[in-house]
Formats: sequence, structure tokens, C-alpha cells
Amino acid sequence: MKTINIAYLYSDLCNIFGEKYNIKALEKYITLAGGKVKVDYLTLKDKIDFSKYDVFYLSSSRKYTENLILDDLLKYKDDIIRVIKKGTLFIVLGNSMELFGKKIRTNRGKSINTLDIFSYQTREEKNYIVMDCFYDYDKLNSNKTIISLKNKNTNIVHNDAKRMFMLSDSFNDLNFFAMQLVGPILVRNPYLTIYLVKRLFEYKGLDFKNINNTIEMDAYHLFINRYIENRELE
Repeated sequence: MKTINIAYLYSDLCNIFGEKYNIKALEKYITLAGGKVKVDYLTLKDKIDFSKYDVFYLSSSRKYTENLILDDLLKYKDDIIRVIKKGTLFIVLGNSMELFGKKIRTNRGKSINTLDIFSYQTREEKNYIVMDCFYDYDKLNSNKTIISLKNKNTNIVHNDAKRMFMLSDSFNDLNFFAMQLVGPILVRNPYLTIYLVKRLFEYKGLDFKNINNTIEMDAYHLFINRYIENRELE
């Protein structure tokens, strides 16, 4: 079977909330589905060959490194647009979602032009929101609740048509998936990960082996059930 090549973009700058373990989850589920996988950990000094990869993964960064990442990505804008239109899988988390919209409006009134690949925009607020999140993603049918963490001081606006969830802080177009969520979301949500891997295999024309009864599935159901029980006791 052909090897699936994953690019972990700016891996040294984008691992604030343990997001590196999402790569481990992708490796595991691609292997369980019958694939082979290779991960390249890339950073600012690396020249990125966008034609080489089947998956691009980009997660949260600190505010002062976000602009460095944006400046580097701008050099590759045409390449990024080309591979998105081709159907390459992008998984973008946290504040990195902001970089693919039109602009960021800071809470001091400054406007920062971003990649302008999609029509949504970002508005920075004065206060941070830190909270557990429970979203339903209808594409999953059963086991569609997404559990994760939100840690942000921005809102995504002008994003009505292509949301993954009811709120505007998520986006999906073709195989580009972005969520303003942080942490090991692909570990905590195995059914979402399997859905993404299936999309990847379909894009590559590979046979997908069904995946059942992983320890992550057991942990997911235990967490959901305990959350429901605790809510009922309140």
C-alpha cells in the first residue's frame, strides 16, 4: 500500500495544549485502517513541498508566533489553494484557523491581512474564553458529540455557510477542516478521527478496513456517560 505522507506544520511552535498527540492518533488509525504512514515535522526554516503530502496538520500557537507562521504561509498561498482545491486533507486547530480567513481585527482596532483563502474573518476580544466544549457533528451520525477544550479571545465572523458545528468557530470545505478547539481532539474523539481517515482513504483511492473497539472508543463513551450522569445530578 502507498505510504500516507503527513506534514506537521510548525511542529515546534504549535504544540501548546498537547496537540502533538493528534498526530499519534492519525498514525494509529491510518495503520489500523490498513495504511502506512510517514510524518515530517516541519518548521519555519524548512522549505515545504506541498505536492509531497497527503495531510497537512496545523494546531495552536502563541500570539507572538502566530505572525511568524502567517508570514511563512503567505509565501505558499498559491500552493495551499491548489492542494485544497485538489482535495488534500487539512486539519487546522485553535487560533491557526484564523490564518486561512480574510483578516484579523485586533481589539486595538488594527487589521491584519491573512491568507484570504476563505471568506470568514476573525475579531479579537479583550477577554479569553476557557471552557470544555460539547458539539454535535452531524456527519458522524451516531457518536456525533465532539468533546474538546476552547481557549481563545477571538470570534470567527462572516462564517455562515460552511460550519462544521452550530457555532461559527468551525469550518469545512472539501477536505479542509478547521476548528477553534485545542488539545488532543483526535485522541479524545476517535469517531471523528476515523471519519477523517476515511475521507483521506477515499481521496487516495485506498481500501479502508473497519476499525472497532479501540481503547480510545472506550474512553470516549466513559467520558460521555459520566458527563450525562453528572448533569442529571445537578
